[in-house]
Amino acid sequence: MISCTVRNTGARAGDEVVQLYLSDPVAQIVRPARWLAGFVRVPLAPGEARRVTFRLHADRTAFTGRDLARVVEPGEIGVAVGGASDQLPLRGSFTLCGPERAVGPDRVLGTPAEVVPH
Repeated sequence: MISCTVRNTGARAGDEVVQLYLSDPVAQIVRPARWLAGFVRVPLAPGEARRVTFRLHADRTAFTGRDLARVVEPGEIGVAVGGASDQLPLRGSFTLCGPERAVGPDRVLGTPAEVVPH
């Protein structure tokens, strides 16, 4: 799970689109610098804060490897969260452990998000 708190510091109600990006700095092939793995629109009243939690499955890191099969590879995965791809103030990483594994057409493709009052 990856979580953050979003707060409306303005005097008017509005929405924020919280975006979750991943990166894989060391993979068997060159990967994109980052890719969008999840997002959720969060309505906020003036002064309101909400907690956003993304449930990220390891399958969301899968890619087509050298042998042209979809795989999940162990290693460090970068995480960035923000309101736009060029405005990602929250950054971190996690490590996938275990052996490399193939994923098939039944792989998990979604990243569900939960939004609750903070």
